[in-house]
Amino acid sequence: MKRVGTGRFVSARIIVGKKKSARAFDRYRKNNNYTWEQVAKRFAVSEYTARVGWAGSKTTIPQSVWGEVSGQKPGAHPLSAFWGQRKGGNNSAQYNESQLPDPTSEDFAEFWGVMLGDGCVYKNQESFCITCSSVQDEQYVLCHLVPLCERLFGLTPKIYFAKNENTIRLVLNNRKIARFLVKNGFPSGKKCDSKLPIPRHFFEKATLLSSCLRGLFDTDGGVFRHPHTGIMLDFTVTHPYLYAQIKRALTIFQIGFGASKNRFQAYGREKAQRFFANIGSSNSRNIVRYMHFLRTGQALTANETGILLKRTCGS
Repeated sequence: MKRVGTGRFVSARIIVGKKKSARAFDRYRKNNNYTWEQVAKRFAVSEYTARVGWAGSKTTIPQSVWGEVSGQKPGAHPLSAFWGQRKGGNNSAQYNESQLPDPTSEDFAEFWGVMLGDGCVYKNQESFCITCSSVQDEQYVLCHLVPLCERLFGLTPKIYFAKNENTIRLVLNNRKIARFLVKNGFPSGKKCDSKLPIPRHFFEKATLLSSCLRGLFDTDGGVFRHPHTGIMLDFTVTHPYLYAQIKRALTIFQIGFGASKNRFQAYGREKAQRFFANIGSSNSRNIVRYMHFLRTGQALTANETGILLKRTCGS
């Protein structure tokens, strides 16, 4: 394991054939009586990374993980740190296999909203990243954002967990896609130093604007319990330029959000129903809280949501 200039530790990685990897992981699970969930916990990754990425040979495998799983020393020299990023470029297979999305599609509009909320394009314009809470949003990232990116870009993004920070990161290393996002107006580098635009053509079509707001709501907002009304919808926006655009967009849908410094909030059944009818949510934590409110008059708390989602994911 090597410390790089950013201060992160990066494990050496290797490429293993699909059949060999599948057999090794199958044997490892049987010998230890592990489920895929237990394998994922053992190596502090998502179940998707362990089952699809490593066992399915969709991604490279950390050398230390392969040593434990196979009981063998790697037969080849490990790849250097950030091999994937260095390999990428105009001539890489992934560059050629990627596709550029239709910027007038509802999928792209929702993705843009997600990027405005929790995403960034790296300053070198080689990759983009979406960072969410691994406690509340793991299911949203794995079951919605990964397929969304696959539909838009024709590639499967990589998933990383920062165990000590309770975060899950979706990363797609592709220069063509990153530069496409920048060309369409998304800033590279720190978002706080730039304008964060909702594209003009989104305002010309209600379905695009609602899709963009949905992506923003699912990352920078959410459904919460309120002591008096039972439910509160909340957007938190610290960027002044984006704040003004969201205010304009919410006014168009006439849902009845109140505006305060850095926040938009709406309370009660009528406004919640109007919001979900016009904009909605793709994030399971918001959906289950809203559905519980409709049944009981009270939205679920964060702890109750986590328990329910874990039970649902495990069934």
